[in-house]
Amino acid sequence: MTLCLGALAADRKAIVCVADKGLSYGDGIQWDSDSTKIVPIGTSGVRALISGDEFMISRVLRNLASVSDFGRDALATIKKSEEAYRMAESEIIEAVFLQQHTLKTEDYNNAITAPQINTLIESIAVKIDQERQERNYTSCAMLLCGFDSDKKPFILHLDSPGLVMDLTHTGHGAVGSGFERAISRLLWSDWKAEHPLDRVVYDIFDAKADAEMNPFVGSDWDTVIITEKETVILPKEQKNLVERAWVKNTRSPWETHDPDTDLPEPPADWKEQLEKYCNALLD
Repeated sequence: MTLCLGALAADRKAIVCVADKGLSYGDGIQWDSDSTKIVPIGTSGVRALISGDEFMISRVLRNLASVSDFGRDALATIKKSEEAYRMAESEIIEAVFLQQHTLKTEDYNNAITAPQINTLIESIAVKIDQERQERNYTSCAMLLCGFDSDKKPFILHLDSPGLVMDLTHTGHGAVGSGFERAISRLLWSDWKAEHPLDRVVYDIFDAKADAEMNPFVGSDWDTVIITEKETVILPKEQKNLVERAWVKNTRSPWETHDPDTDLPEPPADWKEQLEKYCNALLD
C-alpha cells in the first residue's frame, strides 16, 4: 500500500512529487523502509511514482527504460507507456497461467478466439479474468511526471488495464491506498498550479501527512522537484523545515509546544529559507 502524489507549481514551471516509504506485505505487515517509490526513467528527468505489485512494477519499469528518449514527446510517451503496461501483463499471464500447460501467448490468443473453445482454454480464461478482477500479479499504478522537449510539463496516470489518463490539465494526481485522502487535503489547502514552488512543497507534504490516516501509508517520505532544467531530491535540511513548520501549524490551539517530546519549533525565517531554496531551482 502506498501514497504517491504529484502536483504542478510555479505557474507550471515545476512539478512537486511526494511519496511515502512504507512497504506492506499482505494485510498484517507494514513498515517504513529505506527504499524509494520515486524512480528515474531514462535521461530526460522523468520520474515514475509507483504503487502496486512488484511483479508488475518491475516489468513495467523495465519496459519503459528500454524506450529511447522516453518523455521527450508527450503523445509518444502515452503510447509507449500503455504498450509497456500491456507487455508486462502479457509476460506475467504467460508465466503464471500458460507455461504450465506448455502454451505461449500466441497459442492462447489463437485458441481463445477460435470458433470453438475447449475446456482447458476456457478454464484458463476464467482464471485470468479472476486475476484481473482481484488485481494481484497483473496490477500496478504509476504517475509519470516530467517535461517534454517543448519544455511543457506532464503528469500521466498509468493504471490497469494498461491505459493512461493525462492529468496535466488537472495539474495533480495520486496513486496508492491513500490517494483519496491526499487529493482531498490538497484541494482543501486551495492548491493551484500557479502557487509558488515553496508553498506547493509545503502543501503536498501536508496532503501526504493527512493521508497517513490510512494505516498503510508510511510516515517517512521522499520529495522530488522536477523542472525543465533538472530533477532534484528535496534535501534533508528543507524536509526538516517543512516537518517542523507543519507540526507547529497543525497543533491544536489548546496544546503548547513540549520541548521534551515535540519537534523543535521552526526558525522564524523558515518560509524565507524554503523560498530561497525553491527560487534557486527556477532561476
